[in-house]
Amino acid sequence: MPEPTTRLIVAKRHWMHVWKVRNQLCVVCGADSRVIATLVDENDEFVSQTVYCNDHAPELTELVSTGSSEGDIVRDIAFRLGASFSVTDEE
Repeated sequence: MPEPTTRLIVAKRHWMHVWKVRNQLCVVCGADSRVIATLVDENDEFVSQTVYCNDHAPELTELVSTGSSEGDIVRDIAFRLGASFSVTDEE
């Protein structure tokens, strides 16, 4: 059986997350974090999240969303606001 695959999505913390959750310490140095690294499985399900300061963060994989489409909003909720749950569209 093949090993499950995971991928890391790295994005800037959304300003609402910074405002609501406040100070989150970088796992490397303890400075205020501004980046969230989200590990997701092959089905894009949440596995874990880690926060980093700008100096210790991995390279960003997500550009700042324009909010121009529903998909951008879902990505913001899942990966920039620090959500630890799945977001699904209801139709």
